[in-house]
Amino acid sequence: MVTKALHLELVSDLSSAAFLAALRRMSARLGAPCHLYSDCRTNFVGANRAIQEEYEQLRQIFDDNFLSVLANMNIEWHFNAPSWPSAGGLWERAVQSLKFHLRRVMGEQRLTFEEYSTVLAQLEACLNSRPLCALTKNIEDLEYLSPAHYLTGGAGLTIIQTTEDARTRWHLTTEILQQIWKKWKSEYLLELTVRTKWFRPQRNIEIGDLVTIHDDNLPAGKWPMARVFELHPGSDGHVRVGTLKTEKGYLKWPIVKLSILPIQKASSDSDSSEQLQENKTRNKRSIGHSTLHSIVMALLFFTTLVSTVSGTSNITHLNEKQTLYFNPLAKLQLLTGQKHSRNY
Repeated sequence: MVTKALHLELVSDLSSAAFLAALRRMSARLGAPCHLYSDCRTNFVGANRAIQEEYEQLRQIFDDNFLSVLANMNIEWHFNAPSWPSAGGLWERAVQSLKFHLRRVMGEQRLTFEEYSTVLAQLEACLNSRPLCALTKNIEDLEYLSPAHYLTGGAGLTIIQTTEDARTRWHLTTEILQQIWKKWKSEYLLELTVRTKWFRPQRNIEIGDLVTIHDDNLPAGKWPMARVFELHPGSDGHVRVGTLKTEKGYLKWPIVKLSILPIQKASSDSDSSEQLQENKTRNKRSIGHSTLHSIVMALLFFTTLVSTVSGTSNITHLNEKQTLYFNPLAKLQLLTGQKHSRNY
């Protein structure tokens, strides 16, 4: 399984030295990465050159016994092709969404380096706390797996606000965090619950599914989870309301305010795609059989018609002033004898 996690570091400038310092801080906390992917910005290229020079110097200083350990410390850098910004869309999309809401919320406000670093660290914990899938298959368990489990072994925690004085700088940074969190969370949940026009049948929520409840009154980094306990389908068979089992009891909730976890949703979408492809193949076969049947019936009809009206015929050339009348074929009679006639 592949997942995306964010690590945010604030730097004083865009130089190679500042980037190397941020890379060392990240490696000290989370471990050194094996591969780095980036565009061809000058600070990245300069940092790659500095890392390779340091690595070569270490190889010359230490003996051969240390080279096996040193080889694991080398970082392989992958650069995108120039003038191709969409190549890094996998990681740029997550950063772009955060930067968009960060600009909208902060506006012209000025934060110190410590305040900015604090806001980014708390946002990192909130974004990496998003649920991916159920942690166990036990329907009584509401625990979920998040990107933070891959980084720190557990879900990140944020400190609850204890002061109500709106004049403090701490209150300002907390308000910035809450506003960005609400905007980003609503956007993320909207992506999980995209409801387009029903061109194909969608999978109903099933009993035992682990879902997250849409609730805007919870603090940042909190995801209310629940298990589907009972379904209440409508007259058309589609489920619009369900009974959920939460930590505090049972709750009846509309499914439009629920989100299936992304990995569970992806697996169900793949199953739906396979079923859709199978239906398309079956429809093509049925269309082919029906088309062949129509062609055969048309040939039989024309053969019968030609054999019925076959006989001697006369061609009469009409004059310019002679009138020509048209009658439907159903009102004509074909005389085949004195006692028999055939209607059309």
